Amino acid sequence: GTYSFEEDPIAGYTLGTPSPDSVTIDAANAGSTVEVTCTNTKITGIVKLTKIGLDEGVVAKFTLYNSSDEPLGEKTITGVAPGNPDPFVTWDDVPYGSGYYIKETDTPDGYIKMDDITDIDIAEQDQIIEKSAENIKYSSIGDYVWNDMNNNGIQDAGEPPLANITVTLVGTSGTIGTQTMSTDANGLYLFKNLLQGTYTVTVDTADPDLPAGFILTTTGSYLVNLAAGENYLTADFGFYLPSVPTTTITTTTITVAGLVEEPVEEPAERVIEVLGIQVLPFTGLNLDLLTYAGIATVLGGLVIIIVLVSKRSRKQKEQK
Repeated sequence: GTYSFEEDPIAGYTLGTPSPDSVTIDAANAGSTVEVTCTNTKITGIVKLTKIGLDEGVVAKFTLYNSSDEPLGEKTITGVAPGNPDPFVTWDDVPYGSGYYIKETDTPDGYIKMDDITDIDIAEQDQIIEKSAENIKYSSIGDYVWNDMNNNGIQDAGEPPLANITVTLVGTSGTIGTQTMSTDANGLYLFKNLLQGTYTVTVDTADPDLPAGFILTTTGSYLVNLAAGENYLTADFGFYLPSVPTTTITTTTITVAGLVEEPVEEPAERVIEVLGIQVLPFTGLNLDLLTYAGIATVLGGLVIIIVLVSKRSRKQKEQK
């Protein structure tokens, strides 16, 4: 009779084709041995990883592991210029099996390390498993503290920075706790490697390195809702030293001359009125000398001094 052959599948191997695929047994070959061969190959596949969001020239490295945590090779991906296809790498001839995963083994500065990429199973010959990974940049908050010399809250040319001023960052749950840093010689500060979330930034108005008397010309605190990859660089703080007010006193002297005294024998009855101001009677003053009566009135910073100059009356001179 005639017989045909089929191979039962073997896990991890391709299904072979028997050769010959059939044989006929008759009187001519009765009692003889018929040899049938079947060739199998191990199943292998391809794992492809495409990288998204990697800046031009930035390098990241990834390693494929099997279910026994054995590395199957590290691959390097380099970012390309915008407008070009996203870069990718492949692992070829990955053996039949399940439980493979990809781990980022070298994360570029400024980027958040990716979680492992899992669910990679090779079940068929030349199967291609495609995965993608997006690198997300860390966020940051900054950046400047300065001497706002004209008190307008704007960073004008020539206004100097303030160094060594303490700034505090407080994050919500799931981001960070509290961080503190001081401004550099250029008045700059920058909190880096921040995750997406809500933050409060506050400047220390009692910092010992802040010159005495300085007051804020901007807000002293910012509430920032930080997006992934955002660089918030407008949390600036201006300080101003108010000028000390001064008072100018102007002195004006008015001399009233030519007053004629009445006879000295009646001093008690004499009252002199100058500019509406009564001067008490003279008592024993020597009219041969200049007699000064100063009446000072301070009005809004103006000092008026009235000097009364008495001379001997012509009549007294004649009597002499």
